[in-house]
Amino acid sequence: MFLCYALTAGINLLSAIMAGLGAVSVASAAYLILELSDPYVGLFKMRQDIFDGLMKTLAAAERGGVSPEEAAPRRAG
Repeated sequence: MFLCYALTAGINLLSAIMAGLGAVSVASAAYLILELSDPYVGLFKMRQDIFDGLMKTLAAAERGGVSPEEAAPRRAG
């Protein structure tokens, strides 16, 4: 919304900076959507065994078996 206001203003340094920041924010949002659409590859990747454990915990909690805190594996230390 604010980017549209900056684009309708006259060309000066501030409006050029705001247009650049708007372009960077839209590009980074599109990049994150594409990057996180496949969680096992890419720059931000998740190990499959951790993800599978998380999904099992959430599924058990949804069925009413146990709360996610009780089903979470305990770490030593």
